[in-house]
Amino acid sequence: MLRRGRAGLGGVIKRKEDLKALKRRGADLEAAELSHAAELLDTFKESLTRFAEEHKTEISSDPQFRRHFHTMCTRIGVDPLNSQKGFWAEYLGFGDFYYELAVQITEICISTRPLNGGVISLSDLLEHLRSKRRKRTGQGANEKDIGGDDVLTAVSKLKSLGGGIRVQKVGGKHLVLSVPQELSGDEVAAMVLAENGDGSFTRRLLREQGWEEERIDRCTQTLLQQEMVWLDAGANGQEEIFWFVSLWSDAHRTEDDSDDESKA
Repeated sequence: MLRRGRAGLGGVIKRKEDLKALKRRGADLEAAELSHAAELLDTFKESLTRFAEEHKTEISSDPQFRRHFHTMCTRIGVDPLNSQKGFWAEYLGFGDFYYELAVQITEICISTRPLNGGVISLSDLLEHLRSKRRKRTGQGANEKDIGGDDVLTAVSKLKSLGGGIRVQKVGGKHLVLSVPQELSGDEVAAMVLAENGDGSFTRRLLREQGWEEERIDRCTQTLLQQEMVWLDAGANGQEEIFWFVSLWSDAHRTEDDSDDESKA
């Protein structure tokens, strides 16, 4: 019995030693893998830098090319927008580009707020931006110098600074908001209904969604107080219509584009 006990104790000790050896081996392998991964990452960053040097013009002028390049950067933990020194700021001018774009977005949001209540569609904002940039440079229309992804990126940087400007996706559209408070679920739902139509909604449309009168009153009064919608009070007993100006503008722009295509 005693011998078996000693043998059993020796086996336990040996197993513990084996486990320690396995852990050490595992730690060594993990360290080697991490070192190899770091080397690969450094190599990839060097390749990315060479790629950026060779394609600087395309990155600066083509929004789609710029979006793909930015995606490559973020996948390896490189954020060219936050680079204040070094290659990214010096050669690509990303900081200047998005800083200028963010300033222009802020100016447009402020100047159009009396008209749209601080709600502007991405396509409408792009139109204003391109017009502003054409006036500044004195050049003709060139839609390739800026794209929707550029605007969304610039707005994301503004949001991180607490500027009150942010993006809200409504249905199939991106809206840029410059209102201080967050939208409630009901306000977003009203926007979705308007976006699905001609940019407007009615109390009857909200009732059809199962809304009670108190809920409808609360939502419409908030939107009116914030001047996010315009009210068409109707005439001769017609129903009130609430208009989101930017969504209405988008809907009519789409109709005009369709008419132009049919005439071509």
